[in-house]
Amino acid sequence: MTIKDLFAQGTIKVAEQPKNNYLDINDLGDKKLLITPIDHDYPGGSAAMHNAVFAKYDLPMRSCFVVGNPAYAESLIKTLREDPLYVGGGVGSGFKDKVGPFLDELDKSAKVIGSVNVIAKKNGKLIGYNTDGRGFVNGLLTEYPDCIAGQKVVILGAGGTALPIAYEIAQNSSMEIVDIGEIVILNRTVAKAEKIARLISRYANVRFGGEDAIGKEISNANVVVNASNKGAQPNEMYSAFGPMSGNPNQDMYVAEENISYLAKDAIVADILLEKDTLTLEMARKRRNRTHSGQHMNLYQAVPAIKMMTGIDKPDSELKEIMSNALRAPAEAPAPKVEETPAPIATKKIDDLLSKGVVQIAQQPKNNALDINNCTGQNLLLIPIDHDYPGGSAAMHNGVFEHFNLPYKTSFVVGDPANSEEIMSTFREDSRYIGGGVGSGFKDKVAPFLDGLDQSAKTIGSVNVVAKENGKLIGYNTDGIGFVNGLLAEYPNCIAGKKVIILGAGGTALPISYEMAKKQPREIVICNRTVAKAERISNLIFSFTAARAIGEDEIGVEFKDADIIVNTSNKGAQPNEKYSAFGPMTRDPEKDMEVSLANLANLPTEAIVADILLEDETLTLRMAKEHGNRVHNGQNMNLYQAVPAFKIMTKLDKPDNTLENIMRAVAR
Repeated sequence: MTIKDLFAQGTIKVAEQPKNNYLDINDLGDKKLLITPIDHDYPGGSAAMHNAVFAKYDLPMRSCFVVGNPAYAESLIKTLREDPLYVGGGVGSGFKDKVGPFLDELDKSAKVIGSVNVIAKKNGKLIGYNTDGRGFVNGLLTEYPDCIAGQKVVILGAGGTALPIAYEIAQNSSMEIVDIGEIVILNRTVAKAEKIARLISRYANVRFGGEDAIGKEISNANVVVNASNKGAQPNEMYSAFGPMSGNPNQDMYVAEENISYLAKDAIVADILLEKDTLTLEMARKRRNRTHSGQHMNLYQAVPAIKMMTGIDKPDSELKEIMSNALRAPAEAPAPKVEETPAPIATKKIDDLLSKGVVQIAQQPKNNALDINNCTGQNLLLIPIDHDYPGGSAAMHNGVFEHFNLPYKTSFVVGDPANSEEIMSTFREDSRYIGGGVGSGFKDKVAPFLDGLDQSAKTIGSVNVVAKENGKLIGYNTDGIGFVNGLLAEYPNCIAGKKVIILGAGGTALPISYEMAKKQPREIVICNRTVAKAERISNLIFSFTAARAIGEDEIGVEFKDADIIVNTSNKGAQPNEKYSAFGPMTRDPEKDMEVSLANLANLPTEAIVADILLEDETLTLRMAKEHGNRVHNGQNMNLYQAVPAFKIMTKLDKPDNTLENIMRAVAR
């Protein structure tokens, strides 16, 4: 996979608003690339500053902002690591707190903060840094010396830039001035503000709260910092002094009420790169001093470009070039010569089967498919990474046979590393109308689809694909199916309870996401690779308390657990000798000893659930023998099957009719 492929698939596109950001990926010559991913198009200044430096010193490099979906951060970072064109770059809006787990190393600042704004490629490894906070503080102190120490600073917002700014401000405040020096973090989702407050509490006096406290907290503030995206396109009609509920008039009324309390001598700063945001405009009308995000952009740019490129030039020289670049008018891109592309042969599913890229699964019931004898049939295919007795094909085909419809569903086994080729072929073959996404593929196919529904976009994982007007659209019904099935068997079992999720693969996030919305006491994600568990806990933290742990902590966490959910492949072939209660080190006897010791700590009233489709996995059998209630994966399969089936086929039949047919087939 290369950067060129990401552009071709539409996974990323060149941002249009940043100055001097044009890029022709097919006409780079000998240039290397600095790529800065952002989640929406805005007029960032880094590309113009970088490219001015490259032009000044005649360096064969080009810097560019690209717009993409943070849900694809893992595949994006993997591609940047593998493509020799990429030498490093920035990390922009929406990506700062998402890329860390997928980098090879983090410097101390990025590690403490958990947020990255600069990536350097060194000896093939990607190293993450954070210069955002330092850049903001240095810029603020240059314009307003001594404005932080011992003062009250209110930070509005708790996104990817809020933490590094709070962290650096804390380094410049004073724990000794207990009565007046403090940092207050306010955010719509209070849990996010609390998370930042906890991380910096060792460095400064800190409090947190919701947006309803803005008026009160800014009344005696010395510095107010907007670290949210209020004021940036497409939210330019909103001010950081109020909420963003989708009703601009009502929200402006609240913002004006809040700003009426603003201390007259307070400094109002914004991280946004627009020279005059609504937040700053409102502050200036009250004659408050202001500070725009362009200062932060410039003051973090010099150390950042040195990290990315290794350029050895004086700071003052680089700063002057960059400052001039921000003030200069935009350059016109070179005219593009359009070429007539050569015709491309249509890919066929037959080719995937003949080349061995996929093969028909043997274990699922009623899964047979003769690709050479399916004229006039619509195909629904479900890629999986290993052969297992999935139930979807039998349920789908039961419905098709009942209504005499020309459709056929089949599981196909393949390597998730070939997701791009597989999904591209599905798109081009007119017989394919959609299908499921099974084990190993759920968190791999998204970058190669044309669109995602809101659930799949948030989760970054897909279990259903529908072909709509020739485009492949991804959905996720896994989490809803699991939770609905669990609550049908054990009503009211989630709210206020401690849930432990074992595993952090493609199904773990949608299940954790839907469980979190049911207000458990906390969710603990356990995985061998803790970074993957942390990614999930960070994504659901706004809904409920969430933590990530390693497998060595299972026994301790079991002591007060109410629900255990195995989302790993432990217990599925070829891993049927392993239990989810312990590790999988390829020493079954030793691993079983650990599993039994961990299970001994689990209260017998706890529920143990498994997503695997076998009637009774080793995990469930051990739980039953221990005296626990159990819940198998067939429930999830059935409860997500009807909505998924309708998405794929657009079949207009009553839910209860489809469910009855599927239940009968499943039995």
